[in-house]
Amino acid sequence: MTEDLSELKNIHDIAKAAEAYARAHGLIEKVNESYTAKEAALEDAQDMADVLLEAEAKLGKMLAEIEPKRKKESSTQRTSLPYLPDGITKKESHRAQTYTTGQGS
Repeated sequence: MTEDLSELKNIHDIAKAAEAYARAHGLIEKVNESYTAKEAALEDAQDMADVLLEAEAKLGKMLAEIEPKRKKESSTQRTSLPYLPDGITKKESHRAQTYTTGQGS
C-alpha cells in the first residue's frame, strides 16, 4: 500500500472517473442485468435437472417391472435378461433403476 498522499488521491480520482464513466454508459446496470440473467439461468438449469432425475426414476421403476425374457439357454447355464424397449440401452436402464432404488443420488 502506498503512503504517498498525492498518489492515493490520484488513485481515488481515477476510480471515481471510472465509476462516472461506467454509470454514464449504463455499464453498471448492464452488469446487474447480467447477474440477474445468470441467476435465472442457473435456477432454470436446476429445475431441468430435477425434472430429468424424476423422469429417470420413473423410467427405472417401469423398467424394473418388465418381466425377464429368456435370451439363451445352454446345457450349463440359463440366462434371463429383461426386454428393453427400443431406444433404451442397458446402461440407461441400469442408471434409471439405480435412481429408483436411491443408490444414484
